[in-house]
Amino acid sequence: MVDTLGNMKVDVAQLPEHCKPTYWEALMAFEEPIESLCLGSTSNTEPTKDKVYIPRELMGEWAESDVDPFPDFNKLKWYTQQHRQAWRKLQQKVNDKDIPGVMTPHADPIVSEVDLEARLKVHFNIVNLALEAARCAGTHLMIAGGRCATAGNAEANIKSEPDKASFVAPTKIDPCSGALIYCFQELDHENAKNVQNIIPGEVKIWYKFRRSFLEADDNFDDYDEFNKDQRIIEARKVFTQIYQYMNERDAAIGYVITDYELICVRRIRKERYGIRYGVLDISPSIPLSIEQGQLNAKLALFYIHLKYGVLEPRLGLMPRTPKPPKWRGLVKDIRCARILRNSVQSRDYNLRGGRVQREQLNLDDKRESMYEDDN
Repeated sequence: MVDTLGNMKVDVAQLPEHCKPTYWEALMAFEEPIESLCLGSTSNTEPTKDKVYIPRELMGEWAESDVDPFPDFNKLKWYTQQHRQAWRKLQQKVNDKDIPGVMTPHADPIVSEVDLEARLKVHFNIVNLALEAARCAGTHLMIAGGRCATAGNAEANIKSEPDKASFVAPTKIDPCSGALIYCFQELDHENAKNVQNIIPGEVKIWYKFRRSFLEADDNFDDYDEFNKDQRIIEARKVFTQIYQYMNERDAAIGYVITDYELICVRRIRKERYGIRYGVLDISPSIPLSIEQGQLNAKLALFYIHLKYGVLEPRLGLMPRTPKPPKWRGLVKDIRCARILRNSVQSRDYNLRGGRVQREQLNLDDKRESMYEDDN
């Protein structure tokens, strides 16, 4: 949240009452854009040994889903207002002690993801404060570093580490004051093994990854040295990476955040092209910096944590989907099927020696509910 008094020399902890924002206003507040410079490398982390990434054909548009579509600003506000206790708490003023932590200082351009994580701290601080204020049924979620919650990792021999972890915070209530007390000693190396990361997140530099790279086939321009094929590959790398983090942790919800945008991701129990592995929905690009009254990254992060972690946690869980043994061949077939479907009007197609009817190639197969239990 930008300092409303215009500079950081004032004692922000002693702001007049009328200058203090509510938790909801802090979520809505304009944030200064983060400036990043071009990097020496354009390659993202390699998520798979076989170098076969989730194809665009398995990625649906979350905002256009017929089941639980991703909301715009007005629908997000409406959802929060339906939970009156949480909404009422969000209308309270931010405490004096928390004001310095939600002010955005001016900073130089960033050149690495380490720098970016530091610059995103204010965004996450504000979301954490709002989640603390709106906690319900004794459940309080918080967002922290990816190593803070590793339950299930050692047992399942999972060695991957998302950049961000979201988990039920180890807290207790002071019986005298009713204040929430954080038990941070329970997040050390050993105790973190008992804490589950239920909404993993990944941090990327916008120069190397952005949502629009997925559509490079349709919207290609030549304003930097990235070529079209490289853009598409880098985007698929990132979505494959976050899908793997979610899949390994039985999480249905995750996200990728850059210095420019947030993309929320969900795994769904729906088949596309006859398979379930790699099937996911992705939200629209949600900006970090935008004028108040529009959907920003803080509001979207608050929404997915409040809904899928606190109010409707069953929707945030999904059993692991096994990776098909012939994944490389399936991806090749899916790409061919997409080309055929768009270019040939025949009734069916020949894929890997079998006849496949045209309707089986539909990207939006709605025969199965997103939330039904797997048999």
